[in-house]
Amino acid sequence: MSIQDRQGNYQKYNSDGSTPVVVVGSLANVTGALATVTTAGTRVQLPFIACREITIIAKRANTGFIYVGGSDVASSKYGAELAAKDSITIPVANANQIYINSSVSGEGISYVAI
Repeated sequence: MSIQDRQGNYQKYNSDGSTPVVVVGSLANVTGALATVTTAGTRVQLPFIACREITIIAKRANTGFIYVGGSDVASSKYGAELAAKDSITIPVANANQIYINSSVSGEGISYVAI
């Protein structure tokens, strides 16, 4: 069961409703945006957004692959390879720790940072 507190945060409680288990956060802490790789093979760093995790979703119109990883991400070195509409959720302290690359120019992602 989740209960919203006065600050708009949601807390998850045990089934008996007694003890908080996890602070889930508030909608005020959710940031969503788009990122595009203008030229295939060129890394794009996500912006500075303090967060607990980020979900990256490859745009539905993509025809190639999106590569997700660190500052050295490339088609031959990546943490995840996403086809259109694929997604990955990564726990990070800041969105700027994530870089994307693509196999086709002009393709990209949407993302949600919490």
